[in-house]
Amino acid sequence: MGIDGFIKLGSRYAKISTVDMESFEFEISKLQLENTVAYYVQTMPFEETEEDTVSSLMGTIILDELIIKSVLLDYLSEPDQMTASLSLGEFTAELPEANLQEQLVRLESFVLRDSKTLFYNFSVPDSATVPNDTESAPFTRPAWDVKAVEITIANTDIDYKSAYVSVKKGFYPLKNIPKLTH
Repeated sequence: MGIDGFIKLGSRYAKISTVDMESFEFEISKLQLENTVAYYVQTMPFEETEEDTVSSLMGTIILDELIIKSVLLDYLSEPDQMTASLSLGEFTAELPEANLQEQLVRLESFVLRDSKTLFYNFSVPDSATVPNDTESAPFTRPAWDVKAVEITIANTDIDYKSAYVSVKKGFYPLKNIPKLTH
């Protein structure tokens, strides 16, 4: 399959109230992971299938408390020319509801502190999937209902590079961003 991976687990704790695999519903009281190192390398592409597995996996997740500290994660996909690296000093979240089927997300708190994230995507689209016309279709925002109460990002570096988007410090290229509310 062309996969190489490694994981060295540090301390971990899980308190799970409900796991329903038929309806794909999960209620997790607490999930904690500390002092962990992992990497995943994909050297060959997966075989393509016509089966849509994503829509069949839509469910509901309730996560009362997520705590991740001192975790290093690396991902490399050689066929897709993608690289991701996460060095999480502190990451915590309270997610009382994430209903993927109904596109509903309620985030009570999100904290990312003393961390570094990197994502590089230098993949080149297949010429068969690129439209011939020079006009692109207008962007339509998915109909997700997302409410966030508190988001904290402190002492954190985020590095993103793509073959098609040039990133400029202090410039956010999207227009018509809806007003954020809590």
